[in-house]
Amino acid sequence: GDTPTGSSDLDESFNQVVPSFAAAYHWSHEHTTYVSATKGFKAGGFNQKTPVGGDLVYDQETSWTYELGHKAGLFDGTVVISAAVFHIEWNDMQLSLFDPVAGGYIANAGESTSMGAEIEATARVADGVDLFAGFGYTDAEFDKFIDSYAGDVSNNKLTFAPEHTWNVGAQYKRPMFDGIDLLARLEFTGVGRFFYDPGNTQVQRNYIL
Repeated sequence: GDTPTGSSDLDESFNQVVPSFAAAYHWSHEHTTYVSATKGFKAGGFNQKTPVGGDLVYDQETSWTYELGHKAGLFDGTVVISAAVFHIEWNDMQLSLFDPVAGGYIANAGESTSMGAEIEATARVADGVDLFAGFGYTDAEFDKFIDSYAGDVSNNKLTFAPEHTWNVGAQYKRPMFDGIDLLARLEFTGVGRFFYDPGNTQVQRNYIL
């Protein structure tokens, strides 16, 4: 991590074994089901200044992600649908926060959980023309976290974690010459409400890109 001002004598080391497991079953050429479990890791580090109620050193973050999904090809592969459900458990999640004196800093947020589902579909409706759409739902919250400003924010929503997202669009691709393709794409993306702070007081309303 960064070395804090005036504290060059501080030294921390972080290491972690990060196993990953995955298996897939092909029911047929068009249908595949998969399951996976993966451990994630982020090394800890140093804040430039000690924030009010915070620490100069922040700890490593670990997580386990579990996912179950299925991919199906329909109508001779002209329509492809993918769906998945997931569950993520974090320990000491690293949050980017702000302190009026120390500025931006990182703090660890006890225990957190995220679960949800995603579905995507693409369809070849004409030669070179694809339509696509997707939708995602996420329920992400702090299980245990004492924030230095908002107090106990356990059961609050995680920061920057919209409850739902969606996208829809179309793409046209046509070979031109000498390996050069013409590509045109139109896409709209929607992002649901999410919070900027653990206290869930600063909110970003739904918007479309």
